[in-house]
Amino acid sequence: MVNSLQNKSSENLNLTNFIVEVLNNLPLEKQQEILLFAQFVSDKHHAEVGNNLSFYDVAKDFIGAVDSGLGDLSTNKQYLHQSLPQ
Repeated sequence: MVNSLQNKSSENLNLTNFIVEVLNNLPLEKQQEILLFAQFVSDKHHAEVGNNLSFYDVAKDFIGAVDSGLGDLSTNKQYLHQSLPQ
């Protein structure tokens, strides 16, 4: 079993080294294309697996993107009780 795990690790390392070698022989523009494709495949794989991302993980890029100046409404109870403008 240990040999099997070592072989898998060695195979993964060899594959990783081979991929890096191939990428290094391509122009930067082609490397970027491959990176975009790899990210697409990774996203598709994670969607198929049904990963357990939290709401925070999904929304973290958007948290704080809008600065309304209102602060956290859960601590700004006075704002919640104000009437809305007509």
